[in-house]
Amino acid sequence: MNTRRVFFIDSDGKIISDDEIGYHEELAKKVLENNENLNSKYLKSGLNNKTLFLIVMEKYFAGSNTDRYREISYLSPIVEERKGLLAYYYEEGYKLRDLRREYGEKIDKMIEKISNQKEKEI
Repeated sequence: MNTRRVFFIDSDGKIISDDEIGYHEELAKKVLENNENLNSKYLKSGLNNKTLFLIVMEKYFAGSNTDRYREISYLSPIVEERKGLLAYYYEEGYKLRDLRREYGEKIDKMIEKISNQKEKEI
């Protein structure tokens, strides 16, 4: 068993984790393997990072914790209903990491590129 716990929180608030997996990309791979619809969207997205796909395109939160730190990564803006979930994790001692604030223009350009690809497909 890993000492680092990683998990995702999907857009419905469901926690997805596996005690045997200690890395988000490995967990994201498992999530996509078990969901044909998500996997199809991922393949069409053009992204090469499954974790970013879940966070950016599907609005998942990515969480991790060890004995030393706790963190939740997400992409703003978030819908009002999910703000309470972030507040809960903040109160539980998790560092909140907004990827848009951290990476700004890079994230926005990536989303724009994906949106442009989808428009060409239509």
